[in-house]
Amino acid sequence: FVPLFFGMSGWKTLFTLLCLALAVTYTDAKVKRKAASFDDKEVTKATDFALKELRKLSDSYRDMQITRKIKAEKAKSAFGDGTNYFLTVELSCQSLCKPPLSPASTCRRGNYKGVNELIVFDKDDEGYQGFAIDEFPQMDGEYAPGTPSYKGPMSYEEYVAADGHEDLPPGGYGSHDEL
Repeated sequence: FVPLFFGMSGWKTLFTLLCLALAVTYTDAKVKRKAASFDDKEVTKATDFALKELRKLSDSYRDMQITRKIKAEKAKSAFGDGTNYFLTVELSCQSLCKPPLSPASTCRRGNYKGVNELIVFDKDDEGYQGFAIDEFPQMDGEYAPGTPSYKGPMSYEEYVAADGHEDLPPGGYGSHDEL
């Protein structure tokens, strides 16, 4: 054991070396994202998986589409052997809540268009996949008749007040039931 390290006492030397070791370990353990292409077979597989799983989450999302692929990145999984895919995409959907609906459906009619980040977790050796989304898409219309959340038909004024569509002309563009 060297009692001095650039003029420091033994305990300061030990503390400094410990801090340096932790810093190197942290830097090596930090997961770094790398640019990927949506044309890559594995990225395409991850994108398809995320969209399929998103559609399962709600009757409102059945017709969800990826309208624009913005950015794809991948990184080695911090835990276990696997790859994480970070996909920034524009999602859009026109939800009509057509039957059949699940018994506990909270299907909401309307439209959604927005940019979301999807993260797909892929475990290399077992084929396990999971996904996460930064924010769940919110439809801009009312709940579908027959769902537990349905409170009866909304008047046009209630629709505008509930969803902030003050920009719509008085009386709307047509029947609210056509959403």
